[in-house]
Amino acid sequence: MRKVKVDWAEVEEAFTLFGREQSAYLDVRTGAVLRWTDEAMDTVELEGLVDEVAADPDRYVAVEPPSSAEERGWMADFARGVEDGAARGRLEEALTETGALRRFKDVLVSLPALRERWFEAEAAHRRAAILAWLERAGLEPETPPPW
Repeated sequence: MRKVKVDWAEVEEAFTLFGREQSAYLDVRTGAVLRWTDEAMDTVELEGLVDEVAADPDRYVAVEPPSSAEERGWMADFARGVEDGAARGRLEEALTETGALRRFKDVLVSLPALRERWFEAEAAHRRAAILAWLERAGLEPETPPPW
């Protein structure tokens, strides 16, 4: 395992906001996360950054957040654990439809207490995914996570 700096807030943000058209890399020297979208690739400044990342693979490690299928699994597990049958049914139904991730969150808007529980569960899953990613990448953070 290689000891590295990690800006925990930036890594968690990258895992939270990561999109399919986005690239993100952890700079293991500074702990910062470099992010950009594919549509922004035509800027000279960004091209230089991309070249820098490609030129120093020991310094920059690709961020690999969970897939939407993994996130859907988190949601399904959460829904199965909901005691209120009507709420559980609505959440499970949302996960069977097109746009399941969005629909699941839309259902939670009308269930504020359950929505807060979901946010806590989602954060726990995301943080576990961050630690798993670091381990897969052979990286050991110099400082423990703040959570």
